[in-house]
Amino acid sequence: MTVAAVRRGNKAAPPAEQVGVAPGSGFRPEIQALRAIAVLGVIIFHLWPNRMTGGYIGVDVFFVISGFLITGHLFREADATGRVRISTFYARRIRRLLPAAMLVLAVTAISVTVLVPAQRIAGFLTEVAASALYVENWVLAANAVDYFAAEGPESPVQHYWSLSVEEQFYLLWPLMVILITLVATSRGWARRPAMFAGIGAVFVACLAYSAVVTTSSPQAAYFNTFAHAWEFAAGGLLALAAPWLHRVGWDRFTRVRAALAWTGIIVVIATMFAFDATTPVPGLIALIPVTGTLAVIAAATSPVRWSATPALASRPVQFVGDTSYAAYLWHWPLIILLPYALSRPLSTVDKVVILLATFLLAWATRAFIERPVIASARWRPRRVSYGFAVGSVVVVLALCIVPSLVIEKESAAAQDTVTQSIHEAKSCVGAEAMTHIADCADAFEIQSDLAVSETDYETVAADVVTRAGGSAGCEDEAFGSRECSFAPQDSSDVDVVLVGDSHAEHLLPALAYQSTVRDWNVRSITKRSCPFVVDDWRAQGDAEYKQNDADCIDWRAATVAELQADPDVDVIVTTDYAHRVGMNADAVARADLAGAFARTWAALEAGGKQVVVVGDTPVAKSNKMSECLADADSAIECGSSRDAALVPDPLADSVAADGAGDATLLDLTSGFCDADRCYAVVGGIAVYQDSHHITPAFSLSLAPRFTDAIESALTH
Repeated sequence: MTVAAVRRGNKAAPPAEQVGVAPGSGFRPEIQALRAIAVLGVIIFHLWPNRMTGGYIGVDVFFVISGFLITGHLFREADATGRVRISTFYARRIRRLLPAAMLVLAVTAISVTVLVPAQRIAGFLTEVAASALYVENWVLAANAVDYFAAEGPESPVQHYWSLSVEEQFYLLWPLMVILITLVATSRGWARRPAMFAGIGAVFVACLAYSAVVTTSSPQAAYFNTFAHAWEFAAGGLLALAAPWLHRVGWDRFTRVRAALAWTGIIVVIATMFAFDATTPVPGLIALIPVTGTLAVIAAATSPVRWSATPALASRPVQFVGDTSYAAYLWHWPLIILLPYALSRPLSTVDKVVILLATFLLAWATRAFIERPVIASARWRPRRVSYGFAVGSVVVVLALCIVPSLVIEKESAAAQDTVTQSIHEAKSCVGAEAMTHIADCADAFEIQSDLAVSETDYETVAADVVTRAGGSAGCEDEAFGSRECSFAPQDSSDVDVVLVGDSHAEHLLPALAYQSTVRDWNVRSITKRSCPFVVDDWRAQGDAEYKQNDADCIDWRAATVAELQADPDVDVIVTTDYAHRVGMNADAVARADLAGAFARTWAALEAGGKQVVVVGDTPVAKSNKMSECLADADSAIECGSSRDAALVPDPLADSVAADGAGDATLLDLTSGFCDADRCYAVVGGIAVYQDSHHITPAFSLSLAPRFTDAIESALTH
């Protein structure tokens, strides 16, 4: 997921609950109205992201409401009894939240299995399972910093990240209230000031943490529970301050409260239009919508004729507020899954239908599931609530695990087919089909039985080697790099090292195969987003990504020195995402990188190594290739012209540059392209998993091209 995709697909939160009752004050129409504003902002943003670029701040509104309501409820109980009935509290949360949440997850899991392309099902179902366990936010936080997940498609349940944050809040907040109550009681402190001080400390600490982590790692920070905790705390502080406001006669300031309510509403709605995908939320700037939300809650209702109360309490607004939780749950699966069902992108009419269907489903869910469960005496025993929680989670997990196991079995069979085809004289599987395309029917159309679903290149590479009786293992190393080792069943005196960034990593299956076919020891040393080039090179201008980070520069220097000095290394196979510079930089920057690569090859050769430089792979038409293949009448439509796919490549230029020594170039283009076109499917296998990384299955099919190149280098 890119940053924009993270914003579009994930920045939203479900309402905390459907109570509509603030601590000690009866029904609060302004809170329901805030829910209505927030959920409409979220849904409109998801349907028309360019119309309301900051609609995602509904998350901030909902978190503040949760903090206000739950803190008030917990404190009243703790203050009155000296304790919190924590099991009763959790049972109430289960009854209010889980029936609707688990229904939507179950329907979504079934829909994913039926509608989504096979290579996406396992990944989507993993997120459904994470949502059922309320850890979806941490899964997305990990994916947000995962290079290979960065361009992946939005899953139909990634909006559950915010429900996960809410549940984690419900889990931890009562414990904090109990702890503060016990400390205050034991020391003879007044409970309300002690609670205010404790929650105030959480507010300050978590706001500071949020500001720092949002700056340093904005994508992952957004899903971090602790980066949002200050928003819950802000609502909690207002709940605790309510009696003090009453003492100073806050209720009598009707005109001030009316003006404050309008101001808060305007602030919240204005941020929905002013914020966009680049706004560093949940950092300090989120104080704006949070303050607006607090203002509306603090103002409450006002009898002043021009107050916002009549509008906020109107039937349409209250209806949306009442159904906001269910509407939030349903809208995103409809947005994501309908294009799979229609085999085309959403039109304006489709989006209007989704909007209407969302609230129809929300009304039905509210009327026939939420309200009956909340009102039924049969659901009130805690054992029933907890039993339902366990049972519903088990059902959803089963709906995820069973299809995933089937897909895993099919994927293993596909991998065996690809591996076996490499030995065939005239293989029509994968890249080898391009060698004798006239003999391979339908080579450019997908064959479902050849889909290796894993996006983890290490897993596929390890499977290839271990099934042949060899050994494999990977470990994290210094500077955030990754090293793998693939050894044949019989010992070998030949050591081949694959080194580079993620474009080296996506060749792991092809290189690991060499351990089985030639009994070579194969190692890999990779660091994502960091080209393997001498440490004096710096990325320039638009091509700069993470190449100039200190850990990247240090890794480059250390790895060049390590390989130079290692007497066991015979051949170094290297490649990088050189097309990043080829596409985004000018001719001077491209030549600068080519020259730096050439100096790198010369330095390695000075240490007695043979260097095979693999030209960068052609770029894809889109970063959503699985969706393109699912929607297109023919997979050929998802390919590109040769000119569009083969952008300038500083790697290829480096081999011919002055000072490159005897480095040889391995050009893989003929495995992707013919004289006119580069294909999205070759030999029945999908070539790309995003805009520039190839699939594990296609990587494996490239293996024979590496065998000859390495043998030639060994005899050079």
